[in-house]
Amino acid sequence: MLRVLLPEVEWFDDENDEFIKHKSLWIQMEHSLVSVSQWESKWKKPLLTLLDQGGLSSEELLDYFGFMIIDPPTSDTTELLARFSPENMQAILEYLGDSQTATVIHERENVHSSNRFITSELVYTWMIGLGISKDFETWNVNRLMTFIRTVSIEMNPDKKKMKTRDVARMQRNINEINRQKLGTRG
Repeated sequence: MLRVLLPEVEWFDDENDEFIKHKSLWIQMEHSLVSVSQWESKWKKPLLTLLDQGGLSSEELLDYFGFMIIDPPTSDTTELLARFSPENMQAILEYLGDSQTATVIHERENVHSSNRFITSELVYTWMIGLGISKDFETWNVNRLMTFIRTVSIEMNPDKKKMKTRDVARMQRNINEINRQKLGTRG
């Protein structure tokens, strides 16, 4: 979860012909599967893929920020979004890129290198297939994706493990290189 302090602002209200002062306000935001699915329902585009590729317009990105706001709960985020400072925007963008976990998965193939679009429905499908509770949909998406990959790896061990004879051949080659380097026979 990200806490953002919106700065104090003063606006002119044309209807009432007066200035309105808004005090600074803390808001809470979450980059979750829930907010992703809400955004995708509106825009009909694969948000996670577009975030990964940098393919969102400013309007689409700002709209996603609105879906990320969880506190204070409001149906009209326009006023809150208008108060975002450049520092707020930078903090949110950094938060979107943060893994939110200490887990690091080293892969032979990068799953993001495929042309497959990742949508909220696909992520829900993975969760159901792996027996992951829907309760995890409120987790940070980056952390959730790492969790899904971790569960998948643990449930389906890598089928690309080296055969015993290949390991032995590799070890013989390493030993031969070391013998040549050190000028020894054994």
